[in-house]
Amino acid sequence: MKERIRKLRRMLDLTQAEFSKKIGMSANVLTNYETGRRNPSGAVINNICKTFSVNEEWLRTGNGVMFVERDESEEIAAMVNEIMADKPDDFRRRFIAALSRLDMDAWKAIEAFALSIVEGRDERPHDELDIEAEVAAYRAHLLREKEAREKSSASGATG
Repeated sequence: MKERIRKLRRMLDLTQAEFSKKIGMSANVLTNYETGRRNPSGAVINNICKTFSVNEEWLRTGNGVMFVERDESEEIAAMVNEIMADKPDDFRRRFIAALSRLDMDAWKAIEAFALSIVEGRDERPHDELDIEAEVAAYRAHLLREKEAREKSSASGATG
């Protein structure tokens, strides 16, 4: 199993410190697994499989494919779970929080902008797309300011 753990970590392009942090253990323990000095417990194996979408059969025996295929919903859930483990001031977490507050108009503007970049299908002038993106960003900014004012007045009323 030691070779497969090392192979997995390298396939993911993670250092021992990065890999071990993601599964909640010290780099020293991971080193012991990779050198064969210790064998991971069932709980550690399950955690590795869950965290990195690894096929448990492959990790334990070498049989089968390395990764388990996930559907779109599972991919999104895994990404959100990973981001929620970030610190509150990390960009990814702040970005997802901002997205969670968008209304349908802002989502439509983002979709139009994304389609114009990725597929080049949007035939509107680039200036119009820029304006829509700016409007969506400004609207999101105003909503954040409004939310902050409401929190401030609510805490002032109770304090």
